[in-house]
Amino acid sequence: MIVLANKTYGGYSHTAECAEHFGMKSHYDRIEVEDRTDPELIEFYETHDTGDIGFCYVPEYATDWDLMEYDGKEWVVFVLNGKLHYSYPR
Repeated sequence: MIVLANKTYGGYSHTAECAEHFGMKSHYDRIEVEDRTDPELIEFYETHDTGDIGFCYVPEYATDWDLMEYDGKEWVVFVLNGKLHYSYPR
């Protein structure tokens, strides 16, 4: 599974192209956690400029995952075989 995450410190914004494509009011609109795995949004970022957004990879058989953040930079922590693992945006 792919989870979208901010890969820079200090907050982020979508690219103007993404904001226009998805009808956002501003390219500073935040992606809600539940939308981070939206296939349409992921496909858009896979085929266009990603700006500050990166891809975190979580194995399909992970039992749980959560988005973590420090100073705007994000990563995913997930549980696999009873142990915590981390995925950082690329």
